[in-house]
Amino acid sequence: MIKIAMIGSKDFCERTARLLDPNSDISLVSYIYEHPKEAKSIIPTLTPCDAILFSGSLPYHVSLDELEKLQIPAVYLKQNETAIAMTLLYLSTTRHVQLDAISIDIREPIHMTHVLNDLGQTVTMPYIHPIHPEETIETITDFHLSLYRDGKTVMAVTSIHAIYERLVEQQVPAMKMIDPESNILQTLEEAKQKALYVRSKSSQIAVGLIRPLTMLNSAEEEAAELAGLLHGHAIASENGHSVFTTLGNIDKVVSTTAFQKLFQRLSSKAHLAFGAGESTIEASQHAEQALSLSRRPDEFYVLDGSKQLRGPLPDHMDDRIDMQVQNPIMQEMAEKTKLSPANLSKVMQFGKFRNAKQFSANDLALYMNVTRRTAERIIKKMSECGYIKIAGEEMTYKQGRPRALYELNFPLW
Repeated sequence: MIKIAMIGSKDFCERTARLLDPNSDISLVSYIYEHPKEAKSIIPTLTPCDAILFSGSLPYHVSLDELEKLQIPAVYLKQNETAIAMTLLYLSTTRHVQLDAISIDIREPIHMTHVLNDLGQTVTMPYIHPIHPEETIETITDFHLSLYRDGKTVMAVTSIHAIYERLVEQQVPAMKMIDPESNILQTLEEAKQKALYVRSKSSQIAVGLIRPLTMLNSAEEEAAELAGLLHGHAIASENGHSVFTTLGNIDKVVSTTAFQKLFQRLSSKAHLAFGAGESTIEASQHAEQALSLSRRPDEFYVLDGSKQLRGPLPDHMDDRIDMQVQNPIMQEMAEKTKLSPANLSKVMQFGKFRNAKQFSANDLALYMNVTRRTAERIIKKMSECGYIKIAGEEMTYKQGRPRALYELNFPLW
């Protein structure tokens, strides 16, 4: 069973539960709020689950800070053009309300424009209020209320259950945006598939290699303690220790205080690296590769079964480098430039980090943690193939020639 925590209004949670097939392999647990911004405080109260489903974009976005602390996927019900079209169809055929007499709050106003354009005729737009995550419920409620009291509208349509209840209290004719059943079921399926992916990746076999800095160092005590933290077991070898566990256990443990203290002790005696894969042989090979990349004992890398390299840890938990070519653009670049997938991946990440700004060879060297000469060689190879172009020059503070400035000349996404 895939256990999904639903965070939303009572109406949303009850409707979603009714739509779920009784024979489904999804189990739903409801966490009901009165106000969307309460979602953030709900996150720390969740019992163990495989994924989180939010009723909309507003509760999802206000919870992002808390979600970053979790290692499970989160999705939200997206308000698309189908939802808007169904709502407008209902208003025109059942309520017989003209569009220009409607006030509506929506996350993406462009969806409304697309729906009206698809009608193929000139129509007057309703009064639209774009929803922003930091906006208060009172502001959106006042938008609908003032238009109705001024006689400009006869109906308010809202995407937020709390606003609907407030409008009803103020005796304003209101309705909630219709969420099509298909949208809800598709979002549930999305949450399920993401949960299955995370579960399969977490269950990968992982091996941690501990290699003493010198023959005089013994890390036997630390290896046993690490195995205990990782719910695995340690085996001594001629050149150190191997700790067998799963990738999921590593993900859960490396950010804990207990591991940080252990690693501080261990780094004075030995190098550490982790590898994961479909078998212990593959995991051990990946751990050896990760170990070969470690330059200092106070940092370590994790190379998973997809050849994604994480680290250096513990300071760079979210940094990931592709050690094999899968992207067609990167594959072509690797063939032309003869650069390694790791270096190309770092350059691509550098481009995203710089947000398409001009850069110098020194900027690239600092980001990649390589010498300036190495960065210049990478730039030269990519320039010869047209993937980097000269954008100008930068005067230095000291005497000497101006430094060349470059721009990346390939898609980053």
